[in-house]
Amino acid sequence: MTDESVLLSDQVFQLNTFLWALEELPDNSDVQPILRQAGYELEAIGRRVLVPTDEWSVEHGNPLSIVPVQPA
Repeated sequence: MTDESVLLSDQVFQLNTFLWALEELPDNSDVQPILRQAGYELEAIGRRVLVPTDEWSVEHGNPLSIVPVQPA
């Protein structure tokens, strides 16, 4: 792979490019936020929500007191 193809396949680079394309920048900026110019806006970036999958964590370790549903 060439250096450019390595960079273009990097997920962090892709995310950064996407975010810059949504950024509100001055008109005389070297970077043109093409997605913002097309009317798109970034509403929020959230963290991934991790949900416990094992029964013990669900019954004892979850502050929301989620209890697994038993099949009928």
